[in-house]
Amino acid sequence: MGKKRDSLKALFKLPSRSPRVYQYTALSLDGAIRLLELKPAASRQQAIHCSLSETKLSPEIQYEALSYVWGSDELSETLRLPGGHLKITPSLASALKGLRLDNKPRTLWVDAVCINQSDDLEKGSQVAKMAAIYRNASGVLAWLGEDVEHAVVDMQAIASLAQKANGLGLGDSLIGQRDILMAWFRRDTTAFTQTMDFMTVAEQANFSLLYGSDWFTRMWIVQEVLLASRLTLFRGPKSISWKDFERVMICLHTIREAIHLSVPDVDSFVKNAWNLIVVRNHYDSFPEREGDPRLDFDYYVNQLRRRDCKDDRDRVYALRSLLPENSDLTITPDYKKSTVEVFTDLARQQLQHGHMEIFFQAGLCRNLADTFQEIMPYNFPPSEPVPSWVPDYRKDITYIGWMPYFGDDSSFLPDPTIAPSCALSVDNPRGISINGTFLDPVEAAFAFPFVHDGNLRADHPKIFFMIRTGLRWLYEKCMAHYSSRSYPNGEDPTSAFAYALLGGGTSEQYKEAFRSGVKDEVQTPLEVWQAYQEQCLSEEGELYQEMMREVEYTGPARRVNGIRQEWYENSTHSGKAWELTHYLKVLFRYHVFFTTNQGYIGLAPLGTKRSTDAIVFIDGLKVPFVLRNVAEAKWKVVGPCYMHGMVDAEAARTNERFGARLTFPLI
Repeated sequence: MGKKRDSLKALFKLPSRSPRVYQYTALSLDGAIRLLELKPAASRQQAIHCSLSETKLSPEIQYEALSYVWGSDELSETLRLPGGHLKITPSLASALKGLRLDNKPRTLWVDAVCINQSDDLEKGSQVAKMAAIYRNASGVLAWLGEDVEHAVVDMQAIASLAQKANGLGLGDSLIGQRDILMAWFRRDTTAFTQTMDFMTVAEQANFSLLYGSDWFTRMWIVQEVLLASRLTLFRGPKSISWKDFERVMICLHTIREAIHLSVPDVDSFVKNAWNLIVVRNHYDSFPEREGDPRLDFDYYVNQLRRRDCKDDRDRVYALRSLLPENSDLTITPDYKKSTVEVFTDLARQQLQHGHMEIFFQAGLCRNLADTFQEIMPYNFPPSEPVPSWVPDYRKDITYIGWMPYFGDDSSFLPDPTIAPSCALSVDNPRGISINGTFLDPVEAAFAFPFVHDGNLRADHPKIFFMIRTGLRWLYEKCMAHYSSRSYPNGEDPTSAFAYALLGGGTSEQYKEAFRSGVKDEVQTPLEVWQAYQEQCLSEEGELYQEMMREVEYTGPARRVNGIRQEWYENSTHSGKAWELTHYLKVLFRYHVFFTTNQGYIGLAPLGTKRSTDAIVFIDGLKVPFVLRNVAEAKWKVVGPCYMHGMVDAEAARTNERFGARLTFPLI
């Protein structure tokens, strides 16, 4: 009878209802935000219970803001609210479980929950308030994940290193620390031992698991770090203050720079965590936001462009809170616009306020798919192109080319001697018109495509001989060109070639690479080239002979980048010729050597072509640009260039050799 009753119950059993999905109600107050009250729990295994409330944002409200990595889009975890259940990501669930208290609620602002992510209008409005949200928070809690087996961070040991940093003579500044450490080495015989002990403790404490966290790769954390009044880094239940973390990072970076010791996961150390410390230092150096508003936003966009964003529009929106108060830019988050529309609207606004320097950014932000399709068979995902005059801030398809000829940031400012002329197109939101001086068509452009071969980049002997062969051919071709005529400005052709090859020798990279060790003077491009001719181009050159022996040596040896370690230790003839090989390997990854119809030579952006490209001085800019004629009366920006012997825009306007004043419609 009992079995029969059970079977009848099973037959007529009603299906269980799914939990009710939480429904957001529109924010009713002007300037309102939602706050999450995280209920206490005695163990991590308990479900996450919380409630949402609306309040007007003000400094009097007490709450903490959560900073974390969104991680996977999979909404596999559940947040239990009085009005229903809300699905959240595993990453957020881990953070909430790890940060909730066991005896009282915790009030948090959490972007994924406190903002209705399905409402674009609310999302834009709330994103616009995020600066105030993080400034007003009593603290920012950065969740860096949890320890796993065989990967445990010793937070106590790392905190002790922050105190030991003072004992090493180092402070909190980013400037002058290397000199302090080296001076300590000279006066104290125990200094090196103490330094090595510091490095050992950092490695044993698994400090790299902190600075190698995915949290450091996110774009949104930048404003969260810069605006926080108090920032705490959490790894599971253990925590460390940002101040202590920063002090240990500065100490490690100083040691690494001073005595060339490596650190674990060096890419994450330099590109992500250290990059964030540098940006925060820049921000803090202008507490009243007195920095030049023309350069400030570009500084942040370019320093942080390699960070991760799920939405490329946030590459602009995530940094709007960092604009100085005296900035004339107005960035209003609008998620109904496409990524290209957001980038284009920002560029149009910059040009309306006379920010002509965006042409540099547009020319140096290269679309890799377009640039490399004729050089190497790279496979990049297709994406909607931006207008050529608009900087493309997307991470995966752009980069900023190396700048060997601009010198300092002042080159990015408009030329005060020439009034800019830029008209925004009324009919075409993707088009503008500029005025400029037409200088000369590009006659030929010479690229070194082998420097893009990933299999050769670290193999120095092969790169040495490839660059040597390419430079010999290029030099001989140039000298043959000037065999029957002088260089256009009357200069000796060899000197002109050397200066053109090294972009005039004005950049900080050049000055650092070719500084004399005796008087700390910078060698001229001609002196560097003459040393290269003597050491490398000549088969009698000592460096050439040494490299030949390296290639022919087949015995066992420890090699660094394809060369025996003994070579680095014993070679006395590498000098500036070897430095030039390294320098040119980088330079030709981003530039081509070009000639013009009238005989000028110089460096232009990768992808510059003959017949369609011309050198132009754009009114209001200090250096010439390469423009490409793509159709009748339609041009594209290729990028800034160095044309030896022509660096004065005003002189070009009045030079009878040039002087062709034109209007260039850009698309």
